[in-house]
Amino acid sequence: MNLRKYGVENPMRIQETIECGCYFILISLMSGCGLFKKGKSIEASASEQSPQPLPFEASLLGPDDLKVSEGYAVIETSGLDVIDGLNKESLFHFNNKEDNTSESTGDSTPGSWRDENWDCFSMADAAFESNKVSARLMTIVDGSDCVKQQYKELGVEVVSVKATRRFRYYYKCTLGDISVENGKKLYDFEKAARNDSCIQGSYIYQDVIDLDATTIREGVTSVAKRRTVRQMASTDFAQSSFLRSGSNYSVYSIGNGTTYFRKTEKSLKGSAPGTETIETKSADVTQYKFHDVNAEVSASSNIWFDNGKIDVVRNNWTGTLVFRGTKVSPNYTVTSSGTNENLTGSLTTVETK
Repeated sequence: MNLRKYGVENPMRIQETIECGCYFILISLMSGCGLFKKGKSIEASASEQSPQPLPFEASLLGPDDLKVSEGYAVIETSGLDVIDGLNKESLFHFNNKEDNTSESTGDSTPGSWRDENWDCFSMADAAFESNKVSARLMTIVDGSDCVKQQYKELGVEVVSVKATRRFRYYYKCTLGDISVENGKKLYDFEKAARNDSCIQGSYIYQDVIDLDATTIREGVTSVAKRRTVRQMASTDFAQSSFLRSGSNYSVYSIGNGTTYFRKTEKSLKGSAPGTETIETKSADVTQYKFHDVNAEVSASSNIWFDNGKIDVVRNNWTGTLVFRGTKVSPNYTVTSSGTNENLTGSLTTVETK
């Protein structure tokens, strides 16, 4: 296929890129992507005049959001917990043995990523707006009343609660047609993305959940604050790109520098009448950075990425995950920064719900 007629000036030097993965839509995009939509080929749709991409709002996050805030201590995670988390990580394989998408909450966030009070932040009604070359979803969820009710059910007196979720997702297709995504809910979009007709594009998603609650229980007043941020993007907050190539476009390439980042910071301040106030602050951090990773998506039996590596950060542990084929478990090596303990082995596929 001659890519020059679609606006690709140098088809031999298309930048490698990715994702999603939303963890989010990374997995969805890589699973059995089809080339045609009901009789209309990519070649036919690409030859039509393309509209302008939909505009999108400014970033929800800044550089400081991808760092541990001053005064917060990173959680000391055990080696067993680190390996357990890697084994449950859906981002590492594109054909899941189990569909983790939750229709009630509106997205496919694995259980291991979900915050407390997760059900209070449903995005089931959020819908995409799209044209031929782009799709966007922006939503704000107020979960304050729901969280307040959850506290009350635990027998906790609620003084005040403010709980919000802000989510943005932008998908851009530079070769193909994604106009069919218009009006789809996030739940449906993630499923439809597996069969879209976009072979080159980019995306970014960001998710921010904030909770600030003052409660009283058994005479103790507590002020709890929690902030969780998630992002899938390139390292400079730009969109992560992806490219399908090879025979029948069955090779899905993930660009260098594509990074999934997640951080949850919690602070808890408590005091009883006549006692000293006690405050704790903790941070839970996960980061995966992709290097030369691609997937062979032609067969549903292909579980893992085909090759490449991912740099891993999990609190006080750092390491590398190396892929060795679609049906071979990748090898990991992780080291604790505190004790220099070193763990090596191969991942196993486990249920992630």
